[in-house]
Amino acid sequence: MSSSQADSGVDHDERFRHEVLKGFAEDLQDIATDKDKQNLLTSIKSFALHFIKEPLKRPMADLSTVQQNLDVLWYMFFKASTAMDSDSLFQDRLVLLLLWVRQFDLVYKELYTGQNIARNWESYGFAQSLQTFWEALVKQGSEAELRSLATFSAKVLASGICEDQISSTGLWYMREALETSNDNIAKFLPGAVVWMELCPHALLRDCVLKADEQQSEQSSLNLGLLAQDQCYDEAGFSMARWLFWRRRFQKLSHHPDTSLAQLAKKGFMAMIHCGRDVDYSVPGEDVFAERLQATMWAELVKSGKESLDGDDIDIDPDWVDREN
Repeated sequence: MSSSQADSGVDHDERFRHEVLKGFAEDLQDIATDKDKQNLLTSIKSFALHFIKEPLKRPMADLSTVQQNLDVLWYMFFKASTAMDSDSLFQDRLVLLLLWVRQFDLVYKELYTGQNIARNWESYGFAQSLQTFWEALVKQGSEAELRSLATFSAKVLASGICEDQISSTGLWYMREALETSNDNIAKFLPGAVVWMELCPHALLRDCVLKADEQQSEQSSLNLGLLAQDQCYDEAGFSMARWLFWRRRFQKLSHHPDTSLAQLAKKGFMAMIHCGRDVDYSVPGEDVFAERLQATMWAELVKSGKESLDGDDIDIDPDWVDREN
């Protein structure tokens, strides 16, 4: 291939990506109805059918272009997520679309290679693109956008896509939200609660199993300033870090801003039963559970009702520190 032909191909790819992103940005401006949102997902799917075939169809010399095209596809997923409400059903549909794309990729490769190539998406740059998008969003995004991307990211992690890398992104976000300072707590706390509500067991698993791994080379995973005195300068995942996050939620549950206090309490409650759920002993969980059960029983007897739930009693996160 001549130099001019190669340049022409590059120009074509650049123009195509530009037009795709331009059209996508216009589509994002008008997603007020469910039909609009579904049309947006249909558009993403059509581009996915094009971009996801390229790793197999194009020569190795085009590897950089292939990755740039895939990065555009991943960007469309991330941007769509931030444009939708955190609790929208279309967040689930977006994750299902991503799972469909992954399965289509495997089917396509098997059809044309005769092999079941269960290749991880690490080589496609999905997780790295997500981390990069996150790093930009925490600087410029709104609280609602952070919460929406946390919903998408946590559900993707719970679905088993790029678990190691996205779990590290979850750790990174918890660091930003709970370990660095209190200045932006109102902006970052909702996203931290979402991570803990949607994929707590995956994060707990890594705090247990990855505690001995050498992760100090990843400076973004180093302890934040607020955690350094309590976690002994550990980097990466650790049980000490898990307990620090829980204590931060516990402390923030007494915040003078009642909306923040209620949100922090949700984060605490999302964490406090995780170890018991997976039959793993986490400090404080048994003490809290015993106090909760005793309080609920006392309130049940007092009320004369047949049953109670957690909303019927005043649950105190500080029970975790008290012996019955």
